[in-house]
Amino acid sequence: MAPRNRNKDKNPTAPVDDSPEALMERYSSVLTQLSERPYDRALHSSHLALVRQLGDDDGLEQARQMLGSYHPLTQDEWTEWIDDRRAKLDQDDMEPHVALLDLYSKSTRDILYMPLLESYSKHVISHYYISQGVLPPSTLSSNSDVDEQDQDEDEDADAAMNDVGSARRVGDPNPLLEAVYGLDSVREVREEVLAVGGRLLSESQSLWSIWRTFELDLLSLASTPEARAQQLANVDALFLARLAVPHMQIDDTFAAYSTFVTRHDNDHYGEKLPAANRVFSAAKKVVDERDAEERRLTQAKCSEKSFLAYLEWELEPKKPDYVQLRALFERALSHHPDSLEIWALYLDAFNRAPKASSNILAISERAVRALPQHAKLWVIYLRIAERFGLEVDQIFEKAYSTHLFDGDVEGLVALYQARAGFHRRQVDQLVAPGEEGDNIELIDLVVGVLREGISRVEEASKKGDPQLRLEKYLLRQLERFDRIEEATDLWESLTEDTPSSYAVWYGRADFLTRHNDIPTAHAVYVQGCSEHSLDYPEYLIDAWEAFEIQNGNLADLEFSLTKIARQRKGLGRKREREMKQYQEAQAAMASQDERAAQFIESAVAAEGGKKRERSPVAATEDDVSRTSVAQSSADVAMPAPPPKKIKTERAALSTPAPASTSNENEAPTRDRENSTVFVTVPSTTSMTENDLVTLFKDCGKFRECKLKTLGTSDVAMIEFMSSSDVLAARTKDKKRLRGEEIQVEVAWHSCLYVTNFPDEWDKEQVEKLFGEYGTIFDTRWPSKRFKSTRRFCYVQYTNASSASAATSALHNKELDSTHRLQALISDPNRKKGRTDADANNKELYIAGLSRYTKEHDLRRLFEPHGTIKGIRVSEDDQGECRGFAFVEYEDEASAQAALILNNTELKKRHISVTIAQARARGAQSAIDSNSSFKNRENKTALSDKSVRVTKIAPGTEEAIVQQAFEKLATVKLVTMSVGATHANVELDSAAEAGKVLLAAASEEGIVIDGTKVHVVADGPQLRGAAATSVGAQSMPRTSAPLLPRQAGRGRGRIGLGMRGKGSARGGLGMRSGPASSSASTSAGASVSPSSASVGALKTQDDFRALLNKGKK
Repeated sequence: MAPRNRNKDKNPTAPVDDSPEALMERYSSVLTQLSERPYDRALHSSHLALVRQLGDDDGLEQARQMLGSYHPLTQDEWTEWIDDRRAKLDQDDMEPHVALLDLYSKSTRDILYMPLLESYSKHVISHYYISQGVLPPSTLSSNSDVDEQDQDEDEDADAAMNDVGSARRVGDPNPLLEAVYGLDSVREVREEVLAVGGRLLSESQSLWSIWRTFELDLLSLASTPEARAQQLANVDALFLARLAVPHMQIDDTFAAYSTFVTRHDNDHYGEKLPAANRVFSAAKKVVDERDAEERRLTQAKCSEKSFLAYLEWELEPKKPDYVQLRALFERALSHHPDSLEIWALYLDAFNRAPKASSNILAISERAVRALPQHAKLWVIYLRIAERFGLEVDQIFEKAYSTHLFDGDVEGLVALYQARAGFHRRQVDQLVAPGEEGDNIELIDLVVGVLREGISRVEEASKKGDPQLRLEKYLLRQLERFDRIEEATDLWESLTEDTPSSYAVWYGRADFLTRHNDIPTAHAVYVQGCSEHSLDYPEYLIDAWEAFEIQNGNLADLEFSLTKIARQRKGLGRKREREMKQYQEAQAAMASQDERAAQFIESAVAAEGGKKRERSPVAATEDDVSRTSVAQSSADVAMPAPPPKKIKTERAALSTPAPASTSNENEAPTRDRENSTVFVTVPSTTSMTENDLVTLFKDCGKFRECKLKTLGTSDVAMIEFMSSSDVLAARTKDKKRLRGEEIQVEVAWHSCLYVTNFPDEWDKEQVEKLFGEYGTIFDTRWPSKRFKSTRRFCYVQYTNASSASAATSALHNKELDSTHRLQALISDPNRKKGRTDADANNKELYIAGLSRYTKEHDLRRLFEPHGTIKGIRVSEDDQGECRGFAFVEYEDEASAQAALILNNTELKKRHISVTIAQARARGAQSAIDSNSSFKNRENKTALSDKSVRVTKIAPGTEEAIVQQAFEKLATVKLVTMSVGATHANVELDSAAEAGKVLLAAASEEGIVIDGTKVHVVADGPQLRGAAATSVGAQSMPRTSAPLLPRQAGRGRGRIGLGMRGKGSARGGLGMRSGPASSSASTSAGASVSPSSASVGALKTQDDFRALLNKGKK
């Protein structure tokens, strides 16, 4: 819900001028923009909207054709266009019918939409009946079967057939319509639509059934034995063709064919059924092999991820079934037409397919037409065009002319690399070593393409390409073709443009060294090491020292060593200052989560040592925090009833209690961000942890080491015991491990802090978006245990260039009307407190409420002051208000305005309204992380709706577990210790817990982060079912009753001479009896509290005797 615009009365929105003149002016402007940017789909949408407003039917037709020439239409757009065409049909004019059929045919070419194929089929069939002057069957659907009509199959069959035809005839045939919708034309449409959608494993049966019904109806309409015999053969061929196609309903199809043959051609049953069974068996085998994948797809509701997994399964064999694979790709695209991953996999898979079954050029054209904004698809298309001998430059110009890459550095780099690669391979093929001078045009073409690419990248972004990929490509070609002067000039310009990059200075000096220009190389090292903004000066200084030792004269060597020693000393002091500043910043910044945990622990400890006071209805925030936290932490089985007395002297406070804080000057014990590095090496080295320990043995000890193989690289994340060890570890960059060069980077340089994305996004969607810009090592998500509205995560790439590219492309990207994505480098030196801290000012703490207050009462009172995001009323186990609540607004201004309600009367009580503070919020989080804010249920009810999850992959975060279960049911709370492999999941109800257990009992089970987990019931009422449904080992039956997991009691109120409900202390004159130890009895003993304590009860006579004894 968008926040309310509180200034809308002061700044009213100017009305849109919809006069014909204004519409025409906007229409002319849109046409001008479309001529410049024809691939801008938003402009096409504006164009369509304007011509509708103008009521221009011809203009609308042209706008649709223009849109269709550049983009594939959606199913709704096709349906609307077709409906408009159908409304203009005239039985006396053939042209509209021909145009409509052509439009239907076009709708099948871009994306497969099954409803359109069925509409196409029903249209031609219905108009066939009209052209013949015959009524169609009463229903023409997938469920109808004309073959089931009760017809007498006897010697009077000819008369019966004539009766059927004459009964349904309503007029004479229409020759004009018959020319368009003749039987041959209708059957051509059948072949067309079944070729497009007939092979979809699950969805194609409804389409085929339409044609089966039609052909069977024609059989019933056959008026002569010859026509009937011919139609019988047509239906037979239709069934056999369908049985050869694998589809999930193939058993039903075979049964229908058996019935058909029995009824209409029983004399040949013995010949036809065995032949059909051979066809059926082969297709049935294909179906059975894919049955498990189909069920997984259905369970995942045909999600993009499930389709990709299914496609990868199809691609696993060395020789995939390309017929089934193509059908699956088309089916996946019908559900996800805008999926870059599916299109890219489609092109890659069929680029490797045999030419006979590939048709890769048509697929490539469809891919770039569907997603022209993605350079990845254009690059694949360029490679395919090169292989087939097409004009690569023309395709490149078509991609560039879309203007979709004018501001896209990554896209431009990819396109120009692909184009330059094409021409470079031509040089490799046509130019032999030593013949470069005779083929100067080809070499100039390669160089010219790269220079043009560099120029256009600079036009797209002032910063250019941070990785200098085109520049490096060009330098390699210039050096290869012995254009040393041009390469020297380019290196010089690069050092001028990017003076802070040590890699550029080193590359230039190394280039000069290779070409024996030692004096200039010496000058470059001197100049580069003197650059104050250098990103990694240590590396360049090391390279300079090695250069001078190997190549320098005595004077240069002595000068260099002196300067290097001075620079290293200065760098050491600089690093010490940086480390000191960082440690001071870290010490001053206390983690809000840690403070909340400390507060909760202190509140629980303080409450555990004292007797609970009677809480007034108008409680202070301090009281609310203390009592709420204590109840939540102790997990009281039976909460005490609401207090019946109110201490009038404790009025509700109008000012909030100060928040509990920890010692902010205390230095952090673990500096993860500055103590972690990434090590990347080609996977051929098979890097192990022992290799890393040996490599970094002189740098420091490891606190943690994680190894992953990602693509063609092995990546290790190493956390050292101290951040000072990282400085030494960075010197290992460019070293070699088993002959391969390694890359060492500080981890936070490649880590992004990502926030302000939609609430429903999970790990899969975030990694899909950010995975386009580089290899992701992992993503880290915050726990929702203390704040359910926290929506941020950390995306950890394997290198800094990927993180930089993702930030450039995605920071401030508009995901929808209410979410502008924030993606920034997670620099620990600039880290602030939690970014949702300002949200505190949007939440109000309401105290002094009547026990009869409900959520709607508060909404009615507070909603006039602004848009409310949520209301949480604290309720006891009877569903009555416990005296306080929280109201959260969409914006801070609304919360400030609502403070005027302080001391307002609600249900005969004066309420307190204040800004919610950390202590009240910490108590709230401890009670219920999902903000329902009801008192915790008793242990049995709570365990009934909880499940226990084990066998979780090590390193899996609590938030990832919660995301996995939220896809199956409504989750209230996930409890999981850091580093644990098990968790407790509390669902919204026992029914939701049952859904989770059913999912776990299925063959696929529940998979979290790639690992199948084990799920068992937590409640006594579900354990029996779980033992069989989830595969838990059955426990031996005993005579012991099912006991709750905790035998402790709550602290109920104490009456005079009575045991309070759930109390551990007795009243006046009460003695400890056997019942007091009932909690520690063995599980096998059944002790009745009432019988155990009967001997300890005292009468009034005992009480009087005690008083008299005191008087004496």
